[in-house]
Amino acid sequence: MGRVQYPQYLLLARLILLAPLQVNAAAAVSEAGSAAAAGAPAAVQPAAGAAWLAASCRDASAGAGAAAAAAEGAGGPSLPGWCWWALRAVLLQQRLLSGRSASLRSLLLGLQHHVLAGFALPVEATLAQPGQHGGRPTAEEQLLAAGALLEAALLETAFGHVEATKAFLQRASEVLGFCSGAWQGRLQGSGARRARPGKSRHARGWRQLAGALKDKHAASWRGPSGAQRGWRGSCAAAETPLNRPGKAAPLTPPCCAFP
Repeated sequence: MGRVQYPQYLLLARLILLAPLQVNAAAAVSEAGSAAAAGAPAAVQPAAGAAWLAASCRDASAGAGAAAAAAEGAGGPSLPGWCWWALRAVLLQQRLLSGRSASLRSLLLGLQHHVLAGFALPVEATLAQPGQHGGRPTAEEQLLAAGALLEAALLETAFGHVEATKAFLQRASEVLGFCSGAWQGRLQGSGARRARPGKSRHARGWRQLAGALKDKHAASWRGPSGAQRGWRGSCAAAETPLNRPGKAAPLTPPCCAFP
C-alpha cells in the first residue's frame, strides 16, 4: 500500500463539486419487488439552490457547444462540465481505495451520464448523420467528445471491465477519425503470427540443429549393438581437439561435448 499526501484536498474537492448536485441512489424496485442491482447509475441532477446548473441542463439538449455558450452567457459552468470535474474527483477516490466500491460506481455512472450526454453523444450523432444535425462539429468539440469517452474508459478500467473499456476506446477513435478497424485487424494478424512460432524458418532451423545434436550424442553414448558404453569410451567417441588423449585438458561428458 502506498501513501497519499494531503488527502484532505481530495475530500475538499469532492465536497465542493458534489455540493450543488442532488444525488439519488439507485433504489428502484422491480416488479418482482427486488431492489436494483448494486452499481446501477445514480440519478444526478442540480440541487434546489443551483439554478445556474439547472439552466445549463436545459440548454444541454442542443449540444455541447450550445450548452457551453449558454452557460458562459449566464456567467456559470455547464452541468456536463461540472459533472466531469466531479467525476474525476470521485474516480480518483476509487483508484486510491484497495477495493472496488459499488456505491462509488453508482455515483460515477450517474455523473458519466451527464458528461457523455453533453459532450460525446451530440458529436457522435453529428458525425453519423451530418446533414441532420447542422454540419460537421468543430475540432474543439471532437476533442472534448474524445476526452469524455476516454474518461469513461478509465472508469471501466478502474473496475476491471475490459469489454466496456474497449468499446469506449473504439468510440473515441472513431470520433477523432482514426481508422481503428484497420489497425485492429493488423494487430490481430500479427498476434496470430506470433501465436505460431513453429511455422517460422528460424524455428525450423533450430529444431533441425537440436535434432542433429541429439542424434550425434546418442550415437556417441551407445555402441553399434545398442549396449551402453562406459564413460571413458563415450568421451573418446565424442573427443574434440580440446580433449584428445595426451592433452592436459580434462575429458568432458557427452552432454557437454562440442559437435
